[in-house]
Amino acid sequence: MGIIMFPNEGMGRLQAALNDTRNAEGELLSLVPMIAEIAAGNSCAQFFADYFYRHNKGQSALDRVGNLLPILDENGYSVALGVEAAGRTRPREMCSVPQDCVIALVSECCVHLEVFRSPYGEQGELEDSRAVENGYTEVLKRGCALFLDGKRDHIVAWSKRAYVTLVVSRQAFGRHLITRHDSQTGQAIYATAASQHLSRLQHACEYIANFGDVKLIPVLQKLLRHPAHFIRWKAIEALLNVDLDIGLRALDALRDDPHPHIMAAANTAWTQLQQGNTACR
Repeated sequence: MGIIMFPNEGMGRLQAALNDTRNAEGELLSLVPMIAEIAAGNSCAQFFADYFYRHNKGQSALDRVGNLLPILDENGYSVALGVEAAGRTRPREMCSVPQDCVIALVSECCVHLEVFRSPYGEQGELEDSRAVENGYTEVLKRGCALFLDGKRDHIVAWSKRAYVTLVVSRQAFGRHLITRHDSQTGQAIYATAASQHLSRLQHACEYIANFGDVKLIPVLQKLLRHPAHFIRWKAIEALLNVDLDIGLRALDALRDDPHPHIMAAANTAWTQLQQGNTACR
């Protein structure tokens, strides 16, 4: 459901365009001119500042950097207000983009944005031997908009002032991990779950593993089919702790997992457990 009021007719047109979308692939790219027009509108910056103020207990947008405040959700897309910190120097880390999105600058400032491209897909995440590659550089001014590919793009962004963006993104994730790379070398450093929901699933698996609640075995078995590979692995770890026999059968199935990291880990764990069982006899 969307909100009742919009900053101008452009936001209404954007909502209508999102509702009319039939094929998500490539649709955001066609919305770039409209989103840029909205971000450049006279009432847009004030609207978002007021909206953020009302929804954050009286704190202004730029007092709450690092936030992403949802505005509306329509037809598989999310529209949000993004607030980012100021930084006079180029950051040492770049961040992957987990979803197709369009970002438009609302603030009266310039944002330096470098876009790097991943030479591999989701299944190659954190391959240390393959650095991301420099793609292009943009300087965003108010009302400028840029499309980012959720399956391959990584960004480094900085501005002398804290700034606000209008972000329109697909709700479907291109990647389930947000990866951080060194912005000088392009080499992977670490990764985190791309959404709060995925983080909660990880913690839930750890909880079940620690407390060994057999009633939750069906939940773990369902998570073995989760699209995020690291959730499947968390589920198998928990199953092996809760019920070894059920866990071993599930581990055997993961030896043919479509993700190469899970397949390799499952085969290694299977071999080690089999050797341990043999030694105990």
